[in-house]
Amino acid sequence: MRYSRMCPKCSGKKFVVNSEVRVPEYHSSNITGPIPGLTLSDVSERDAEGCTSNGRLIVGRIEAWICMECGYTEHYTYGLGDEERVARLVAQHPQLLRIVDATTP
Repeated sequence: MRYSRMCPKCSGKKFVVNSEVRVPEYHSSNITGPIPGLTLSDVSERDAEGCTSNGRLIVGRIEAWICMECGYTEHYTYGLGDEERVARLVAQHPQLLRIVDATTP
């Protein structure tokens, strides 16, 4: 929907875009936090700002495109970093992550 500007379910053309999908923080009644694209535990690499959250690497943020006619929703992740960084994370966590390259025959 983000590129086609048309809902694949109902062909609708109006969307509400949530640029950073957020959820309530576990220990708070009034604080929210963004949903990360990837959350990995016990990693040695730090994010772009050099920070981890309680021993977790948090990479990317989720954006939602919601069709105003039927409610169909697509999620997109931004801020993952370059392809080399993602490849390193996949190598560190092959049980959780994989890269699918549909460009090769």
